[in-house]
Amino acid sequence: MMNRNDGDDTLVSAAAFLPLILASPCVSGNDGTFPLDRIRMQKAVFLVTREASGMRRDRKEASLLRQWSDAYVYEPYNWGPYSSRLNDDLGTLQRRGLMILSFAGDARYGRYVLTQSGVGLVERVWHSIGRDTCDLLASVRTWVTSRDFNSLLREVYEEFPEYATKSRWNERR
Repeated sequence: MMNRNDGDDTLVSAAAFLPLILASPCVSGNDGTFPLDRIRMQKAVFLVTREASGMRRDRKEASLLRQWSDAYVYEPYNWGPYSSRLNDDLGTLQRRGLMILSFAGDARYGRYVLTQSGVGLVERVWHSIGRDTCDLLASVRTWVTSRDFNSLLREVYEEFPEYATKSRWNERR
């Protein structure tokens, strides 16, 4: 996965870097009232990989977004689009000491938070990410953290109804 000897471009293009940067302080400036938990992380990565296709971008950004997009296959699951590889990558990031799932405060299902090592890693390569991609990451994080569970799923299912086929969601929860 990520190696400290990798060049910035190689590190940034690693699939697991996408959730790492989504959890970083670099993109958290306009967070909503809800934590970036497991469900919101799945939706955030899903939306970044889907929304990126409509962006105007230079060749380097297009290549980066394609690599991220190709890394995660999504399927309908209990709470919408789900990638088992993303789930595995999140576990790997935690085992490597780059992020934790914190249950402090009001984070009923946890909140992804970078460790000092994780923050340092993101800061080291932040300059390698194009402005349009940074804006996309920040806007998606803001969007998923600004919606309660019901609103989040309703809006994702409205846009991507094919991912609602195995859902356990009941809007009246």
